[in-house]
Amino acid sequence: MPRLLPKSFGAKLTLGFMGVALVSLAVVVTPTILLSKSHATQQLRSKAMLYARLIEPQLRTVVAFDDTLTAREVFAPFVADTDVSGLAVFTASGTLIEGYGTHPSRIVKGEKVTSPGDGRMLVVSTVVSREGPVGTLAVVLNTDSIATVVRGNTKTAAAYAGAALALAAVIALLFGRSVSARLQRIATAANKVADGDLEQPDIQAGDADEIGRLVSAFNVMVEKLRRQFAERKQLAESEQARLEAIVTTRTGQLEESREQYRLVAESTNAIPFTYLPARNSFAYVGPQAQKALGHPIERWSEAGFLDSLLLPEDAAAVRAHLAEGGREYEFECALLGLSGTTRRVRWVVTRGELRGEPCLRGLMLDITQQRKLESDLQQAQKLESVGRLASGVAHEINTPVQFVTDNVHFLRDSTQDLLVLIEALRTSNQAVLAGDPSLEAAEKAVSVEEDVELAYLADDMPKAFAGCIEGLKRVATIVRSMKEFAHPDSTDMSDVDLNRAIQSTIVIASNEYKYVADVETQLAEIPTVLCYAGDVNQAVLNIIVNAAHAIGDIVEKTGGKGKIVVSTRHEGDDVVISIADTGGGIPEHIRARIFDPFFTTKVVGKGTGQGLSIAHSVIVDKHGGDLTMETEMGKGTTFHLRLPIAGKPHVAEDQSAGLAA
Repeated sequence: MPRLLPKSFGAKLTLGFMGVALVSLAVVVTPTILLSKSHATQQLRSKAMLYARLIEPQLRTVVAFDDTLTAREVFAPFVADTDVSGLAVFTASGTLIEGYGTHPSRIVKGEKVTSPGDGRMLVVSTVVSREGPVGTLAVVLNTDSIATVVRGNTKTAAAYAGAALALAAVIALLFGRSVSARLQRIATAANKVADGDLEQPDIQAGDADEIGRLVSAFNVMVEKLRRQFAERKQLAESEQARLEAIVTTRTGQLEESREQYRLVAESTNAIPFTYLPARNSFAYVGPQAQKALGHPIERWSEAGFLDSLLLPEDAAAVRAHLAEGGREYEFECALLGLSGTTRRVRWVVTRGELRGEPCLRGLMLDITQQRKLESDLQQAQKLESVGRLASGVAHEINTPVQFVTDNVHFLRDSTQDLLVLIEALRTSNQAVLAGDPSLEAAEKAVSVEEDVELAYLADDMPKAFAGCIEGLKRVATIVRSMKEFAHPDSTDMSDVDLNRAIQSTIVIASNEYKYVADVETQLAEIPTVLCYAGDVNQAVLNIIVNAAHAIGDIVEKTGGKGKIVVSTRHEGDDVVISIADTGGGIPEHIRARIFDPFFTTKVVGKGTGQGLSIAHSVIVDKHGGDLTMETEMGKGTTFHLRLPIAGKPHVAEDQSAGLAA
């Protein structure tokens, strides 16, 4: 949009003054011109009315007798008047009697009579004759005189208006220059202040008007700014000196801290690193890397060097971990050493940036020995469990063995008695067969039969044999359960019938619970599960023993026996083993710690605190499953062991590789 007003304040002020003057003149002059026009018109109309009054008596005879000659004589004196454009007299019916100049051709009483226009004015008057007829007089006046008066008044007003506008322009220009000059000095000084020039001299206030007061206030403001600027400058200089001292001190502290961090980081077995995913290379790796894996430090900065350290089965998983979007995370893998050895490494990763490029920073922890210790600890726990159960298993085997032994002794003695009876009967039968029956031999056979209590032997010997068979079956069951429980560890998972494994575990754990609880099984039809059989057996045993101990603490005070319910079910891609007990429940303040290694609430000598910890490690870490707990004080606890049916191959490989190392 084009700019309509000038930029200069003086020009704006001049235009304002002239505008006000112009409006004022228009307000005054316009009514004056209109009034003069109205006055001239009224005078002309009054003149026409006067002429009509003068002529009307003379035209009465003209109207009465249609006397055209008289009419001409009456009209003749008015021909010389320039204001009269025309005269005419009409009968009552509107017929023209006589006229001259410009006039209407017909006037009928009652009809609207219009002005002839073209700068003329029509005045109509009634003429009443003494004889009775009534006529009409039409006087047509020329209005040029009115226009002449208006033009004269307009020229006079324009002259006065021009003079007034010129005077207003001169006054506005002089006043605008005075005001704008003072304002310009203020604007110039303000721009210098804005540019930081506070040393300029004060502005002269001039007149004590509003602008003068503005100048005084501006000078006061500049003076205050000078003082504040000086104070700020002094404060900034002192603050800068203080900050420089702090920066120097902190820089020294940071350098010392950095050196200490480097010494600490590079003196531990943890390997600090900075990895650039986009380049597939390490920007930095601690010197411990060469000590742990044997590869020279300079090789770690080569693009793709990490790929040569990964086992083929781990490569895809490691690349996926390095591409993760999380800010902080951990994962494990195996790395190949220079000599061909394999080290198990846990990566603790934080995502960040290095000079604007995405990077991963963190530590690589060599957990090879830790994994070996965990394996040894699990084996020790299994041996501890076997050792703790050995006496119970021995007792369980001893009872049926003792029973079988007693039955065998009975059968041995009974067999000796039967052999004596058979010998007596054989002697009697031989005599009969020889044709010389012997009453003495027959009586002796009968006596021997009574001595050995043949009827008793016939009734009890089959029972003794059945008892032996049952006892041997019981021994076989215990031995088979012990064999299945002690299933040798394998580096590969296998399909396991968990229901059968649970039953075997319950059998060998019977000495732990039989005096305090009854075990009930609710084993649903479930598919085989790909897992490590021995480890799962150990986890189930640990929780059953834990349940027996929890119930034992209750029944020791109340008497009676508790209950352990072991159930299985199939849920989606998982199989869930639930082990519930009627113990006292787990207090809320220790629930978060029950899976911590070496945490136990049992008295010294009764537990090591490794049972639930190892169960959690087996189910969660080794099998990628889940181990959860529900408990209520005074009612008992239920543990849920959730195992994937298809197993976790990549987890299994990681764990087995760690144990093998």
